[in-house]
Amino acid sequence: MPDIYPRDHVLAQWAYSELNSPEQGERYGGFGIPELRQKQASHVRFNELDPSERELLIKAWHKVRGVFASALYDVPAFQLTRWTKDDLGPVYILGHFYEWLAPAYKSRPVTFKEWVEADPYAELSEHHPLREAGGSTFTQDNPVAVGPLKGRMTLLDGYHRAVRFWRTTDAELFVYVPYGSRRR
Repeated sequence: MPDIYPRDHVLAQWAYSELNSPEQGERYGGFGIPELRQKQASHVRFNELDPSERELLIKAWHKVRGVFASALYDVPAFQLTRWTKDDLGPVYILGHFYEWLAPAYKSRPVTFKEWVEADPYAELSEHHPLREAGGSTFTQDNPVAVGPLKGRMTLLDGYHRAVRFWRTTDAELFVYVPYGSRRR
């Protein structure tokens, strides 16, 4: 039986994974968020949060990441799957990450494999995902999420985790993949 999760579960977990992010964390605020930020920092698992905390995270996600809401409108649920590098490689990246690619890449869609294996063309910020190192083992607290964007399956959340996974040998990546979508 596949592990199927409603869209709001995935959005809440996405928000929870970003609460203490050096790049995204400060964008989250409001009632209850400082307490959730502390829980996340204390390694309280997402599945241990109560329904009211998850509801706060869904609302926070819409404030911070609402730009993705229309892309996920027709995605009622996600299936939690395990991917290899062969599965992740052909998924496309968000346009935001083109900034660090050579100009020749900017005129066409770019896959995760192309992006992660290209030499950075611009200075990487201190917390840029491409600064992530791999290793002999890979651990993952939260799945990454992919979804339809501009007609292409795109990595929406989890760039740091995906890069660490890519640079690790013999690992699998937990990925939320759209389930039951009318747009595939």
